[in-house]
Amino acid sequence: MRITLILSIKLGVEPPYIIDVDDDKWGIKRFRLREESPFLTASCLSSLSANGGVPGSCLRSLQLYKIKMKDETTLLDALSTCLSACHSLVELKFVGMHVYISRILECVSRYCRLLEHFIFEFSGGRPDLVETWVCKEFVVNCPKITTLVLQACKLFPSEAFELVKGFNELKYVDFSNCYSLTGAFLEDLATKGGGNSLEVMILRRVYNLDKVEVIKFMRALLAGKFRQLRHFDISTSGGLVDTGDGGDLRYGVSDIIPSKKLLKQRPNFCLVNKIC
Repeated sequence: MRITLILSIKLGVEPPYIIDVDDDKWGIKRFRLREESPFLTASCLSSLSANGGVPGSCLRSLQLYKIKMKDETTLLDALSTCLSACHSLVELKFVGMHVYISRILECVSRYCRLLEHFIFEFSGGRPDLVETWVCKEFVVNCPKITTLVLQACKLFPSEAFELVKGFNELKYVDFSNCYSLTGAFLEDLATKGGGNSLEVMILRRVYNLDKVEVIKFMRALLAGKFRQLRHFDISTSGGLVDTGDGGDLRYGVSDIIPSKKLLKQRPNFCLVNKIC
C-alpha cells in the first residue's frame, strides 16, 4: 500500500492584499481586512489532530487564513489541539485571525519548537498586546526562528528588542503597522547589541520612529555594525517624528541620513522610504 505524506497545508480563504484604508484624525493610515472576505470555522483544524495526531505529525508548513469560531476561547482551544499534533512544523502563518497574538505565541512555544518561520499578518480588529513573558518563552523554546513577522500588533520597543536580540539566527523581521513601536527599539539595537544576523528589517507604517534614534541606528551601520543587513524599510506617510519639537515636526529620511556615504560604504545596502 502506498502512503502519501502531506508536508504543507493551507486552510481558509486567503484575503486580498488590497485592503481598506482609513485616515484617523492625525492623518495616519489605518488598515483593515475587507469584511466581505469569507471565513472558515475552526472545525477544519480537527483533521490534523485526528487518529492520535498522525496527520499533523509530519506537517512542515501550516498556513491559516481567516479561521474563526463563535468565541475566541473556542478558537484558541482548537488551535492548541491542532498545534499539539504539529510538532514538526518549520513554518507557521496566520492571516486575519481574530485571536490574541500572545495566546498564539504561547501555544507555539509549547508545541512547535522546531519552528523557523513565524508569520502573523493583519489580525483584524484592535491591535493586540504582545506580552513580555510570552516573548521570553518564545525566544527560549523556539531558538531556530529565522523569519519573524508580527504585523498590526501592540508591540512595544522593549518586547521588539527582546525578540530580535534573543533569536540568534534571525534574518528577516517585519514589524509593520505596529503603532506602539518607537525608535527606542532601533537605539537599543545600536547600543546594546543584537540583530547581528539580520538581513532584512521592515518597519513600514511605524509612525513613532524618532529621527534621533534612527540616526543612531544609521550611524551604527556606518560604524560597521549589522554587517549582514542589506534591506531596511521605514516607509511611512509622514516621515520621521522629532520628539524634541513636541512630536509635531516630521522629517524625510533624506534630510537626516547620509545615504550617499552609506551606499558608498555598503553598495549592496537598500534603504526604502516610500510614502505609503
